[in-house]
Amino acid sequence: MGRGPLLTEVEVGMVLALRDHGFTHRAIAEHVGRSTKAIRTVIDQREGYGSNFKGRKPAKLIGRELRLLIREASKTGLSARSLATSLDIDASLRTCQRRLQGSENMEYVKRKHMPMLKKSHKIARLEHVKKYLKDPPFWPGIIWSDEKRFNLDGPDGLQ
Repeated sequence: MGRGPLLTEVEVGMVLALRDHGFTHRAIAEHVGRSTKAIRTVIDQREGYGSNFKGRKPAKLIGRELRLLIREASKTGLSARSLATSLDIDASLRTCQRRLQGSENMEYVKRKHMPMLKKSHKIARLEHVKKYLKDPPFWPGIIWSDEKRFNLDGPDGLQ
């Protein structure tokens, strides 16, 4: 159920004073204009009224751990799952994902399916092609799949 607004200090004082004079919970609720549940809570808790509710659970990732997570993500480019396991963070995977998504310093970029070819890779590929284009030593011995039909189950067609 939803929470109504807390009673003000004046209302709490009225409730306690009326209770000390012998009023019932229902009579106090009608006089103050609040629910009987609110009146019962004030009377039961007395001085501690309003101090139990903290608003929400404390955050799992704060300060140093959060900065470490963001720093490692920007340095390595690892996924949230691998970062959470490698850094031994005591927060759920979804929490790590939310913190990374909410960070202002980082922006999501879809990863490429393969690593980028460097200049040395391109030169090596070109040299390989030039070498085997002029003198193909083993190409005649290779059977290309589009040039030959293989019959693996025998000549009769039965398996």
